[in-house]
Amino acid sequence: MTTTSDIANRLERLPISWLHYRLLILNGFGWLFDALDVGIVTFVMAALAKDWKLQPEQLGLIGSAGLAGMFLGAAISGIVADYWGRKKVFQVTLLVFAVTTLLCAFAWNVTSMIVFRFLVGVGLGGELPVVSSLLSEFIPGKHSLHYS
Repeated sequence: MTTTSDIANRLERLPISWLHYRLLILNGFGWLFDALDVGIVTFVMAALAKDWKLQPEQLGLIGSAGLAGMFLGAAISGIVADYWGRKKVFQVTLLVFAVTTLLCAFAWNVTSMIVFRFLVGVGLGGELPVVSSLLSEFIPGKHSLHYS
């Protein structure tokens, strides 16, 4: 009978392989999309302010909605990943991020944009910690960074 300890010991003995690099690339793309989202939304907000004649408070809500969503996504994704599995939660959060980012392009007013930006944040906030945890679980300890 295989125990959790046996599996952990086996993972520790494995050499770095394509799987590890693939997970690292996925993690890197997660961070890339996060940075792109934050960078692009600032330019979009400037255009929206002009086109929709928004007040500073409305722009603040649009900007804050994504961050609030990231907080919620990060807070619940780990718990959900323990039940559903990290891979499935990663896929779902990435899908939420992609679909709601697309929906932002079709936002018809400030309220819809705030809701979509919040959901974009939930997807991003949930994706980043899950894929980072997934990566750290598979990297053998001898290859990971240790801080003292």
